Amino acid sequence: MRTLIAVGSDPARKRTLLRALGAEIARLHRAGFVHGDLTPFNIFIVDGTPARFVLLDHERTRRSFPIGRHRRNLRNLVQLGRFSLPGLSRSDRLRVMQAYSAAMGPRDSRVTTRRVAEMLEARLARDGGAQIIAPLQPLKL
Repeated sequence: MRTLIAVGSDPARKRTLLRALGAEIARLHRAGFVHGDLTPFNIFIVDGTPARFVLLDHERTRRSFPIGRHRRNLRNLVQLGRFSLPGLSRSDRLRVMQAYSAAMGPRDSRVTTRRVAEMLEARLARDGGAQIIAPLQPLKL
């Protein structure tokens, strides 16, 4: 298993993984759950075809009630989007959002994407910018 941070440099594989991630998050939300701490550290990739993901740290994962569910789902995506990962561009983030929107169904994906972008911008302004994650370095013993 690998973390989301170690996606790799193969562009086709990276795009496939990011689209699958968006669909997986949508599957979680369609089932009525919101992950309590959706960060790159809590997503592991199981090698294989098709890509599978293991989501960790479910202490704050909750069943989402219908009233206000859409906003909580979007806040979940903002949690994931506030990290700046090496090798992941804005286009890559958009791929996750597009796959999420497509898997969620008939809602207008442009509106959803725009709303997540607005919420992410407000969060980054509040927190003082993206949390930059440095590439993993090998341990020196």
